[in-house]
Amino acid sequence: MDSRIHRAGWDVRRDGFPDSSRWGGAGDWAGALGLRWIPGFIASVYCAASREVKAGHLQRRRLGSSPPLATLGWMTALRRTRLPTRLSWVIAGVFAGYALARVTGADRLRTIGIPAASLFPFTPQAAASAWLCALLLGDERASAVTAAAAAGLTAVLVPRAAARSQPAASGPELRVLTANLLAGRAATNEVVELVQSTDADVLFVQELSDHAAPWLSASGLDRLLPYAITDLGTHQHRGNGIYARYPIGARPHVMPTSSIQPVVTMKLAGSRVRLACVHLYTPKRPWSNSGVARWRADLAALSLLPFPTTEDDLPLIAAGDFNSTVDHVDFRRLLLRHGLNDAACQTGNGLTPTWGVIPGGRFALLTIDHVLVDDRCAVLGTSVHALSGTDHRAVFARIRLPGMKESRGAQIHVAGEPNPGSRAT
Repeated sequence: MDSRIHRAGWDVRRDGFPDSSRWGGAGDWAGALGLRWIPGFIASVYCAASREVKAGHLQRRRLGSSPPLATLGWMTALRRTRLPTRLSWVIAGVFAGYALARVTGADRLRTIGIPAASLFPFTPQAAASAWLCALLLGDERASAVTAAAAAGLTAVLVPRAAARSQPAASGPELRVLTANLLAGRAATNEVVELVQSTDADVLFVQELSDHAAPWLSASGLDRLLPYAITDLGTHQHRGNGIYARYPIGARPHVMPTSSIQPVVTMKLAGSRVRLACVHLYTPKRPWSNSGVARWRADLAALSLLPFPTTEDDLPLIAAGDFNSTVDHVDFRRLLLRHGLNDAACQTGNGLTPTWGVIPGGRFALLTIDHVLVDDRCAVLGTSVHALSGTDHRAVFARIRLPGMKESRGAQIHVAGEPNPGSRAT
């Protein structure tokens, strides 16, 4: 009997590997890289799936029962088609190391922290991949190790998908929206429409350019949110801005880095609240030592914000593009140290991604945009919204502020008037 099976253009030996003699130089190249198993594995899955689907149709003819879905045939084929043993242990080792480093917070170490800054945000994808690979590995012990790693990664993700009880805040409700405009390339009319549809009281914008600001005004943002303070961006400096329905202080809190500004106080009915617009530096590639160092410096600078320390202090809301996820140990430490909560995690939406490589909100991958509130605030709801022209999704949150006595003497700045506290370039 011929030792090969020919299906869908593949020449596959019965051991699951392709017959490289039919490939010429390509087969030698694949063998040199240790990748000869890939075409054979795909062909084996295809053949097994075809047999499963065909068996279902034969059963329908004999018993008159409905045929199984084709997808069930593929799932059964994947379970019966296993990866080579050596490759199985390599995959199991990778997932086990990833899970161990993530669960123990090993990214606090310098050597691990540099690649982890870029890799740990993909923990949700790593968990899903680990569960899938646990079904495909050819060695039962390797499969068990991978399943244990998947369980560990899932354990750190589950709390973000569960809504939590909120404090009994008695202050006014505040609706906030944050959006990264991708150097001003986002559709400003969609931003204004989103402000109107959500009835937002505050809009935080990042990567606000000198041409995007007047486009927002022309689209009607000044009519909806008449108070504003901006720090416009240039080619070297990407600007931020805060637009508000209620009066905001004319003298912002000075921060040591342009990544955290403006920081202002807003006065609303019976209460005041501090607002901080955040756009931290990205850690970039896993091997970028300088990029990770600057990202960590920006995270450390967040500790200089005017966080509330007593019950009488003003509540703080920090929103924007943090370029960080809850999977970063430095970000988790910041939340814990200053009594902050991620609004999305409070409502069970902490796994909803806000950034992707394709503008328009499609195929979002990472949750790096956040609305952070202090633990006296009650989060009533959160949602994300796609915007054309930017690779970030807008994040919306409804927040109930703690009841406080109204303070006097707040200075205000109306959009379009000179503002000594802002810096426009």
